[in-house]
Amino acid sequence: MLSKSYISNLRQTSVPYKTILDSLQHWVEEAPDAEAFIFLSTDFKKQSITWKELKKRSWDFGKRLIKFGVRNGDIIALGIPNRPEWLYSAFGSVIAGAIPISITFSFADGSDVLAILTKLTKCSTFILDPSPDGRTWNILKNFLDSFSPDGSVKSTKIPSLQRLLLLSQPESNDKVLLLDDFLKNDVSTIDLPIIEPENIAFLIQTSGTTGVPKAVAHTHCSLMSAGLRRAPFITHNDKHYSDRSFGWTGGFPYNILVTGETRLTRSNMSDKVDAAEFILEVFRREKFSILSALPHVFYSLLSKKGQDDLPLETITTAGQPLSGHASTVVGPLCRRLILFYAGTEMLMVSAKVIDETNIDDPYSSGRPQEGVEVKIVNDSDEIVPIGIQGEVYVRSSSLFLKYYNDEEKTNSVKCQDGWYKTDDIGFVNEAGELTVLGRKSDMMISGAVNVMPSVIEKMLKNHPGVMDVCVVPIPDFVMFQVVCACVIPFPSADKAELEESLRKFSSAHLFTVIPKYYVFVDSFPQKSTGKIDRKALSIKAREQLGIN
Repeated sequence: MLSKSYISNLRQTSVPYKTILDSLQHWVEEAPDAEAFIFLSTDFKKQSITWKELKKRSWDFGKRLIKFGVRNGDIIALGIPNRPEWLYSAFGSVIAGAIPISITFSFADGSDVLAILTKLTKCSTFILDPSPDGRTWNILKNFLDSFSPDGSVKSTKIPSLQRLLLLSQPESNDKVLLLDDFLKNDVSTIDLPIIEPENIAFLIQTSGTTGVPKAVAHTHCSLMSAGLRRAPFITHNDKHYSDRSFGWTGGFPYNILVTGETRLTRSNMSDKVDAAEFILEVFRREKFSILSALPHVFYSLLSKKGQDDLPLETITTAGQPLSGHASTVVGPLCRRLILFYAGTEMLMVSAKVIDETNIDDPYSSGRPQEGVEVKIVNDSDEIVPIGIQGEVYVRSSSLFLKYYNDEEKTNSVKCQDGWYKTDDIGFVNEAGELTVLGRKSDMMISGAVNVMPSVIEKMLKNHPGVMDVCVVPIPDFVMFQVVCACVIPFPSADKAELEESLRKFSSAHLFTVIPKYYVFVDSFPQKSTGKIDRKALSIKAREQLGIN
């Protein structure tokens, strides 16, 4: 029986010493005409890409980047949503010896974009979808001193930036280099550099919850290792729907290069549609077998699915703890529900598979996947006894190499013996399963008592009137912070009665700090990663409560 909070699964299948480009070549040889990606617009126009086409266009794009002036080690920023051009630009960058990073435009003034590009220092090229309303182009244009139709740019604010390519003509009709013209160059004589498995393959942005988004550097080896951990759950025969952004961990398509699955996604995420209704219609048309979605989406599917819709083979989810209520999707929506514990820096760590055989088991984040070690430590970095909460440390072959151009931050979270400090709070039970409760940085302080939002959320999710809940702090001059529960109720709920019931429910289940406020919302504001924007939700709650 376990006594200390250390668990591992070191029966790792050896990680192939190859690049993601080698993996792409493997599927070109195995299934050249099979669909690798399917893009569906909100009016259900379909665009498919085969493995053979993906390689041809990506290799061609890489040669054109070299002719454009891109050099080995350059960073290429991709301001592109989920569409085929993202794939060609990203894989083409790797083929050219450059390092791609997806850039998200989150603020109207572009301060987040400027901050990350300035931090990278070596971003020489920006490939941009100007967006239908010209929003992204207008933001980037403000940082440019000059630009021209040959793709050259000058920028005092981003001194490293030399080249710009737009996928389409912006509404402003500015004279810039467009993709159609870029593709006209003859590249038959261009030689490609040798790419090694230890090279940095991609930079993946963090969600930026602690300030300027960090650029997390992953090698080809770490991506291949993480992809192998998904292989037991996904095969090349599966069609897998996920609308998460390619540029973020939850949507990044590294796993498809290992599993050979067909990935379906939405191509115009800026269009506002009901996510559940869109997914149902995609299922009717494409009959996909795996869905990756956040809990509020599959709860919505439960209420909207028709008699002949679903079930799927598998629903996967990650990014937030689940309650026992999540198991209600097993049967009506899917044969099994898989909760992955993963993160940008560590990729996939553990998995909990819920099916009809263990549907009543207590919630957990499951056991480590092959090649992964996990330990729970106290503030002195000592492993704690079983059942005691502490910070989750992870060690595996899929850990990130570094935070790009940020040695100090890298050294603060990566130990010399290979452990990564996740900043997550969790514990290990006697069965050897990990339970992750939330982020240390989400901790609230109310009346000198430390309050972990996930603990209250987990309790409230068990109330029959709650579809989803997110707990946020509300400033208080006496208590410093008080707790506010933002609740998405089931449609049939009477809100006045539900609030009274929730107050009684909380008092009966919590003996320390309980929510002072309850606000009811239709949805939670989200970051581009699909995660809840707690800061924005707190502001929304204060507005609804009339609190400055």
